[in-house]
Amino acid sequence: MEYLHAQEFKYSPPMNLTNSRYLQALAMFYIRLTFPGVECYKILEPFLKDYRKLRYRTQTSFELTHIDEFVDNLLHSERVCETALPRIPTRFALEETEDLDPRENLLGSEVDSDEDVKEEGSDSDESD
Repeated sequence: MEYLHAQEFKYSPPMNLTNSRYLQALAMFYIRLTFPGVECYKILEPFLKDYRKLRYRTQTSFELTHIDEFVDNLLHSERVCETALPRIPTRFALEETEDLDPRENLLGSEVDSDEDVKEEGSDSDESD
């Protein structure tokens, strides 16, 4: 687990550690297979902000994906890399039981202000 968060392995120059993202992806896959659901979310969710490219091998060819897409698949799909994953509770269920804190909205107040503007616009349309 220390390997996942070690700074020397993230965004390294291509000459030093070209495969570090693949080792991290393997570690994420292992975590998803073996850890309980709450720990999976706590460990893997920070990688949803990681946009490095991964080459993903399918049965017939290679596809380009990104770390954030890979993690999203790990957290939400039943099968990844042709492997059936154990079921974990949804994030919503874990938030309801207060095992996980609610996810922060990165847009924050921008979304709230957009909704307020839409509501004000619909109110003025009704009065006409």
